[in-house]
Amino acid sequence: MSKRLYQLIAVLTLPLPVVGAYVLGRPFAAALSSLWSNLAGLLGLLGYVLALLLTVLLWAVALLPLRARAGFTPLSGELAQMRAVGLTQAVAEEQAKQAALAASQDPAERARYHGPMALVAVLFALAGAALTWALWEDGYVFALPLGAALISPVLAVYHGARWALARAASR
Repeated sequence: MSKRLYQLIAVLTLPLPVVGAYVLGRPFAAALSSLWSNLAGLLGLLGYVLALLLTVLLWAVALLPLRARAGFTPLSGELAQMRAVGLTQAVAEEQAKQAALAASQDPAERARYHGPMALVAVLFALAGAALTWALWEDGYVFALPLGAALISPVLAVYHGARWALARAASR
C-alpha cells in the first residue's frame, strides 16, 4: 500500500470519531450527569470528551495495521528518535521545516505547506461545528468548539487560496 493511499484513507475516515462521539456522547453525558446533580453540566461535557477520546483511540488503533503496511516508521521508532533529541528539540525542528516551506520561493514547496494547512482547517471546522451542534442540542455552548467552527473556515479559505495560487504558479 502506498503512503498516499494510507493518508487518503486516514483523512476520509477522520469524521468517524466525530460521528462516534456524537452517538456515544449523549449516553455518556446522561450517565455522568446523573451521578451528581450539582455538576451536571460539567459532567455532561466530560461525557462528550470521554466519548470523543474513546472513538479517536479506536480509530487510531484501527489505522495502525494500515500504517505499517504503507511502510511508515513504526511508532516505537518515531518515539525513540524523539526521545533521543528531546521533545522540545523535535518540535522546534518541525516548526523550522514548516516555516521554511511557508517562506520558500519555490511554489511547489509553498503548496506543500498550504495544502495540508487548508485540510486541517477544514477538519477543525467540521469537528468544531459537529461538537458545537451536539452540545447545543443538550443546552450547552462552549467557546472552544464554537471558535473552531467560526474561525477555521476562514483559515481554510486562506490556505486553500494560497495552495491554489502556489499550484498554479508551479505549473
